[in-house]
Amino acid sequence: MAYEASETLVEGAVVRSTFRDRALLTGYILAMTVAMSGWLWFLGSLSWRLIGWALR
Repeated sequence: MAYEASETLVEGAVVRSTFRDRALLTGYILAMTVAMSGWLWFLGSLSWRLIGWALR
């Protein structure tokens, strides 16, 4: 009985940890996507400004 209870607790902990890891991974991917899009937008606007300044 005690063994079954501990096994259930372990399984619950494993499920909880994988859920937390997946949430952390999803948050990390979202943060990286936002950072990369912001960085690309910054580089793009900078390059357009440089092109406009060069063509002036």
